[in-house]
Amino acid sequence: MRCPLPASLMMLGLAACATPEQPPEYLMAVVSATATARVAPSGDSKKVMVLPTGTVMAIEDGWDGWYLADLDAYGDFGKGWLYHDFLTLDPPSRQDGSVWPLPAILKNDSVVRDEYGVWADQLNVLEIGTRVRVVERKIGWYRIDQPLAGWLRHDSVYIDVKAFLHPGK
Repeated sequence: MRCPLPASLMMLGLAACATPEQPPEYLMAVVSATATARVAPSGDSKKVMVLPTGTVMAIEDGWDGWYLADLDAYGDFGKGWLYHDFLTLDPPSRQDGSVWPLPAILKNDSVVRDEYGVWADQLNVLEIGTRVRVVERKIGWYRIDQPLAGWLRHDSVYIDVKAFLHPGK
């Protein structure tokens, strides 16, 4: 006669077989100021279209502070590159409600504050090029947890989309 496995062992077996949650294939962005999508990641390249403030789009790649957006939802435009100054990216949510942290790079020397808002106390100043990790967004501010915890203005940071969407490349 065969003895059934105790329920606790069966649950462990199921947990071991579960596939880990994968990060999203793209990131979502909101146009924070009227932005021009371009054919290539350069301010000199041909214009694809102009997007008004509040436009939401999927970001598929990034390069040196430029984001490649899928523009098909707004007509037959295909894809276009937008400069990070005109977009705000949200850290995407996981199934448990926490967020996927986003690797980011400071585009200038930036004040880290203890809360979001210019009135909040200054904790430190991080230098241009410092790599940070964004874990939350609120009204034009990003909360970081690395290399220290605090808040940065979103326009002082660009998300390293390539590092998030294509780790190891």
